[in-house]
Amino acid sequence: MDGSLFTHPSDTGGTDPGTFPFSGGQEDSAMALRTQRRSRMWRGAGSGPWLALPAFALLAIFVFRPLLRTVQLSAYQSDLVGKPTRWVGLGNYEQLIADPSFTQTVVVSIVIALLGMALATGGALVAALLLRRRLAGGGFFAVIFSLPFAYSAASASAVFAGFFSPAVGVLNILLGSVGIDGPNWLNDPVAAVWAIAISTAWYESGFAFLMLTAAVRRRSWMAADRSAWRAGY
Repeated sequence: MDGSLFTHPSDTGGTDPGTFPFSGGQEDSAMALRTQRRSRMWRGAGSGPWLALPAFALLAIFVFRPLLRTVQLSAYQSDLVGKPTRWVGLGNYEQLIADPSFTQTVVVSIVIALLGMALATGGALVAALLLRRRLAGGGFFAVIFSLPFAYSAASASAVFAGFFSPAVGVLNILLGSVGIDGPNWLNDPVAAVWAIAISTAWYESGFAFLMLTAAVRRRSWMAADRSAWRAGY
C-alpha cells in the first residue's frame, strides 16, 4: 500500500483539516476593502466643514453681522432717522432698565412664550398620536398639520392680524353669528396676550408636529424591535 496515504498534511505542505485557510488573494481583497472604507470615512469627515460653509456664510451675513451692528449702535445716541450722533456707552441700557414698563414688558413676553410653547407642543403631540393610528386620510392631515412650518413669520402675522381684527376679523364675525360679542383682541391687554400666544402656537406647531411625529414613529419601531427580540428569546 502506498505510504503517501498515511502522510501527515504538514509533511506535504498541506493544511490541517482543523484550520480554515485564506488565500493570499482573499486577504488582499479584505485589506483593500478595509482601506477603501477607511478612506471614504476620512473623505466624508473632511467634506463636512466645506458642506456647512454656505450655511455659515448665510448666518454670518444675515444674522451675526446685523446682531453685531445692533450692539454697536446701542452704544450711541441717534437722531430721528437712526443715524448715530453721540457715544453714550451703557446709557441706553441703564435708561431701559430704569423704565417701569420694561419689567412689565419682559413678564408679558415670558407669559406669551410659555403659552405659545404649551399650546404648540400640546396640539402637535395630540395630532402626532392620532396620526400614528393610521386613520383614513392620514397623509392629507399630516400635510395640513405641517403646513405652518412653510409660512414665514411676516405672512403668519399678517394672516392673524386680519383673523383677530375687531371690526372685520373672522373670529369676531363667527362669534357674532352665535350672539357673542367678541372682545377687542388687539387692544385689550388680556385678549391681546391670548391672541399673540395663539398666533405663535400656530406658527410653531408645524415644526413641533414634524419633530414629534418622527419621535413617535421611532418609539413605535423600537417597541416593535424589542417585542420581536423578546419573542425570539
